[in-house]
Amino acid sequence: MKKFIFYAFSMLIAFSTLSSCKEETDVDPDKPKPTLSVTELTEGITNNAITVEAGTTLVFRWNAVKAGGGKDLQSFTIAQQGANVLSPLPKTTTGRDLPLTSLPNSIETQYIDTLLLPAGNNLGVTVYTFTVTDKEGLSTAVTVSVTVEEGETALEDEANGQFYHVSGSLKGAFDLILNQEVGAADPDAGKDLANTNAAGSPFTGSFESKNGTQFVKANSYNYENATLQSASTAFNAGTASSSVSNPAANDIYIVKLRGQAAYVVLKVTSVDPDNNECSCNNKGKIAFSYKY
Repeated sequence: MKKFIFYAFSMLIAFSTLSSCKEETDVDPDKPKPTLSVTELTEGITNNAITVEAGTTLVFRWNAVKAGGGKDLQSFTIAQQGANVLSPLPKTTTGRDLPLTSLPNSIETQYIDTLLLPAGNNLGVTVYTFTVTDKEGLSTAVTVSVTVEEGETALEDEANGQFYHVSGSLKGAFDLILNQEVGAADPDAGKDLANTNAAGSPFTGSFESKNGTQFVKANSYNYENATLQSASTAFNAGTASSSVSNPAANDIYIVKLRGQAAYVVLKVTSVDPDNNECSCNNKGKIAFSYKY
């Protein structure tokens, strides 16, 4: 009799345990979950990813809504992993601190908010995971990958230059680093542009470098929006030469200075073979602007 009672009691415990496990592990695949949408108002999101320059401020806006027939919203979090993790996160535009572990009644059915988030200055990827969870523990997540890359360095400074027929009485070369005309008696180290017209011949504006500076003609280049990166790309895509023959007004040249990773974008403004500022037999003048 004692054995029978012990056996029956053991079976009851086993049945209770199995019933309990079934209740805890059974998930209704049709049970409604909250919905969540995330947008970035200035850069936009493409395939859950954004690429920005260092120092950019991201403007994330989300809309979390309880499921129809589901439980009210319980929490909202943003997890971060990668190159530019920020802790703590800034307040949202409604003045809330994240994470929100218990949403107030006013937003437990729908939570709309915006976060201004510095993307950071570290080059690389940061993954942001936005998650809303309801009071039944059901959650929905949206992941956005943000890549921070090096920004363009604008060639913001602009200067004007000129030089004359090398056989005339005025200076026939130009130094693009010191921003000044250079004469025949000056060292070749400063002659980035030196006229090559022979004495007694018409002035064509042709020039060469005396110091390792090289030129690539790039008339389709966007001179007004010149950057260091685009200048380097344009130079490497062309055929470099240490001399230029017969330049014309509006020609654009990418100039790599003296064998260094330094670039100037030069635009010819005029070539005047009849200029006689020198009051001499070897007339001629070329003028240009350049960004550096």
